[in-house]
Amino acid sequence: MTPGCYDVTLTVTTDEGCTGTATVVSAVCVAEDPIPGFYWEPAQPTILDPTIQIVNISEGGTSYSYTFEQGTSSDENPEISFVGIDEETTITICQTVTSDLGCTADTCAQVVIYEDVIF
Repeated sequence: MTPGCYDVTLTVTTDEGCTGTATVVSAVCVAEDPIPGFYWEPAQPTILDPTIQIVNISEGGTSYSYTFEQGTSSDENPEISFVGIDEETTITICQTVTSDLGCTADTCAQVVIYEDVIF
């Protein structure tokens, strides 16, 4: 359903064929879903420095939840350290954004933890 407010009209007909109508203006309002979004810094984390800072760029949210292979966070902009990684690895991070009316939306992204090149 498209976000916005909608009128509700009730029409009643008696057994004798008489009708009555009542309309309530803006009786039902549908809120917009929040728009999820995030990125991380540094953009290319490495095995030697596997810590990233999530930067929330979602819209319309009042609470946030992140899930990833090693745990969860409800911070808006969490710092996450991926410990125990010894080879290039791809990790999926999902963000769920909740609005003040309880509407939710989510998105996921894959973070690659790169091997360090040492000369």
